[in-house]
Amino acid sequence: MKGKLFFVLFVLCVFPKGAFALTPKGTGAYQKYYASGTLQSEAQYKDGKIDGEKKEYWENGHLMKATSYKEGVIQGVAKEFYEGGQLKSEKIYANDQLQGEVKEYYANGILKIIGMAEKGGFHGLMKSFYPEGQKWEEAEFKEGQQEGKTAIFYQSGTVKTEKVYGADQCLTKRDYDEEGHLVLEGPCGPPKPIEKNE
Repeated sequence: MKGKLFFVLFVLCVFPKGAFALTPKGTGAYQKYYASGTLQSEAQYKDGKIDGEKKEYWENGHLMKATSYKEGVIQGVAKEFYEGGQLKSEKIYANDQLQGEVKEYYANGILKIIGMAEKGGFHGLMKSFYPEGQKWEEAEFKEGQQEGKTAIFYQSGTVKTEKVYGADQCLTKRDYDEEGHLVLEGPCGPPKPIEKNE
């Protein structure tokens, strides 16, 4: 009797304002609702841990997040959506850490960011884009830190800024005008203007 009472109290504390169909071992389905009565989230549990896909919803009923779990840890694809239903991001996880391709999108469907992750952080080349689709930035990463070259572009496609990073610290930079002329260069920090010969 004490064991059953403890389980009921545990469920009420951990899953407030939700509907559940769990066995005393914490296995089964769980749904949580907004105060309006709209479904807020749903998941399958096994031995007290999420096992399978967990879905979270906006109050308008559109899907907010869909995340794959295995024995309580994020494993596989995780997606996020804007309130209007458009895909916001798509990421791959292994043992609760980012591992694989990462994509983020603007609400208009245009790709915002694309890159690869390893052990929870960006690794390799990451690309970012303007809302209209033009390339905005290319940056090199190593184990979650910026390492190497970074280039920022004008919407016209010409280079605006070039930087060199080491251990996530900006070391040197160059700035250009839209015609491609070098206007500033030097170590990161207060820039040194380029002197032009008259």
